[in-house]
Amino acid sequence: MTNFTGTDLDKITGITNGTAIASKCIVTNATIDITGLRNITATGTLGVTGLITASSGLTISNKVTTNQSLIWHISPFDFTYAVAGGVIYSSTSGCCYSSTTDDTIYAPFTVPYKMFGGTVVLDQITVYGYTAAAGSDTISTYLKKTDQDNTITQVDNGSGTATGLVNFTLLSADIAMTDYAYWIYNTFNNAAADSTTTRIFDIKVEAHLE
Repeated sequence: MTNFTGTDLDKITGITNGTAIASKCIVTNATIDITGLRNITATGTLGVTGLITASSGLTISNKVTTNQSLIWHISPFDFTYAVAGGVIYSSTSGCCYSSTTDDTIYAPFTVPYKMFGGTVVLDQITVYGYTAAAGSDTISTYLKKTDQDNTITQVDNGSGTATGLVNFTLLSADIAMTDYAYWIYNTFNNAAADSTTTRIFDIKVEAHLE
């Protein structure tokens, strides 16, 4: 305390616990809260276990990374093109299917490759559908992208068959999105001469940022 000056004393005089006051030391209140701070600059990592609330906007100069899931859904109504027939929608059962057997229907893959400066990394793609006869009726789903040089790359694919509702996944490993156009399509293999024996209800896309 021998080096304790009057200026130092001023910094601890008139403190209100839990309230930031200019040129005063900061002391938390009984719930370990502080209000009234203006600007905080950190050059390292800021760890927050609760919520960050920004009433006047939030500026991020670098990028956001998160291991929390980002989720998108490709609905039956996103499928707008069929190779052989047409895409039929059912507003009562919430599904789509082709107007002919053994057809392929396409939808744009609208997941962005960048968000808040971070790269979107696909964790899993799950297809929810229906096939009337296991082993005879099959849905095969493919994710592809253009390479912008007259070539196409297949990112991954999966397939499913059951007697009734079916779901299956595409990705065997995480896939980092790139700055290209992606699309997704379903190929139906129908044993019966009935286009409704294979249907798509939903495609769920799960991802995170890196």
